Amino acid sequence: RLAGALLGNEKANNLYKKFFEEFNHATGMQKSVPAWRPVTNGPGLTWTLNAPYDHTGELNESTVRLVEEMRDVLIGKPFSVVYENGELTVFSKRNQSN
Repeated sequence: RLAGALLGNEKANNLYKKFFEEFNHATGMQKSVPAWRPVTNGPGLTWTLNAPYDHTGELNESTVRLVEEMRDVLIGKPFSVVYENGELTVFSKRNQSN
C-alpha cells in the first residue's frame, strides 16, 4: 500500500530523532537530526534528506534499507520506488518514463 510506504519516511524520521537524541545525550555532541522532507519537483512523491545529510553520504546504508522496506510494502502495487541523486521518489508505474 502506498500509505504504508509513505509511513516509512515518517518511521525513519522518528527513529533518527530518537537515535540522535540518545547519541547526543551520551556523547555531549549536538549533531543535527536527519529528516526526510518532501519536495515538489516532478512526477510522483519525492523526499530528500535535510542538510547536511543531503550530500554527505552518512546515511547511505540506512537509506538503502528504507528503500528496500518501501519496495517490499509496494510489491504487487502499481508503484515504484527509486533512490538516486539524494532523492527518494515513489511514483506510479504507469507514469514511469525510464
